Amino acid sequence: MSYRLSDKQLVKLVQLTSISDIKRRFPDYSPSIRTMYRRLELIRLNKPSEYKKDFRTYILNQIPYGVTEQEANAHIDKVTQEMLEELCTSIEREAEEYNQRFNQ
Repeated sequence: MSYRLSDKQLVKLVQLTSISDIKRRFPDYSPSIRTMYRRLELIRLNKPSEYKKDFRTYILNQIPYGVTEQEANAHIDKVTQEMLEELCTSIEREAEEYNQRFNQ
């Protein structure tokens, strides 16, 4: 039995990156790309790209007024990248703990 991404983790990852990038980052923990889309459909997240766009808009709304578009995009990318790295680290840690516990 090996570790698999949960639906909650999948949704968080979809906010930050593409399905294909999730598969590339977590080849051992993620199901096929088609299965990820099916799981997202089951929780009524039919368009991951729109979900990601909405999340970027949410971050944009947190930026102070008067910032240039270039600065805003740089800030959004920075925040997104930081969140993605934190999430990836926590998933890797959780997977390692799971595998140690169940694959001894």
